[in-house]
Amino acid sequence: MNKEPWQLSPTTRFDNRAERYARFRPAYPAVAIDAVLDQLGDPASITAADLGAGTGIFSRLLAERGVRVLAIEPNDNMRSAATPHRDVHWANATAEATGLASGSVDLVVAAQAWHWFEPTKTAAEVARILRPGGRLALVWYDDRPGCPASARYRRAVKPGATEAFGSH
Repeated sequence: MNKEPWQLSPTTRFDNRAERYARFRPAYPAVAIDAVLDQLGDPASITAADLGAGTGIFSRLLAERGVRVLAIEPNDNMRSAATPHRDVHWANATAEATGLASGSVDLVVAAQAWHWFEPTKTAAEVARILRPGGRLALVWYDDRPGCPASARYRRAVKPGATEAFGSH
C-alpha cells in the first residue's frame, strides 16, 4: 500500500539525515524570497511561521531580510543542526499544531515541506494562526524534465537518496 508522504512519520524520518541536510540542502534564490514578501510591507514589521523549518534554511533567508521568524520543527536533530540566527525562534511543534496564538502571524511559509503535513489539519491551523490579510506561501524547488539545473540537482541528490525519486 502506497502511503502519502505525511503518513511516513515525518517527525522522525530525518533523524539520521539532519547533518547532511544542513550541509548539502540547497538554499533558495533571492527572487523566491522577494515573491514571498511582495506587498506585505516592511519586513521588520512581519512575523512569519516557517512550518517544517528543517534546519532553518528558509527561516534564515527571511530573517536576513528583517522578518521575525517562528521556526516550527518537530525533529530534535533538525533543530540541533540549524545555524542560529537572532531573528529565528525555534519551536518543537508540528504544522498541524503549532502552539502559536490565533491571528499571531502575517506570513506562513512551508518551504519544500507541505507534502509532509496532514493537509486538512494543517490548513485549519494555518487559517487559525494567520492574521486577517496574511499570506500562505508554499515553496518548492522546480524539477523540470530537460532542464539542465534540474538534471544536476537530481545527479547530486540521487546517490544519497534512500527511496526512489523521479523517473527522468
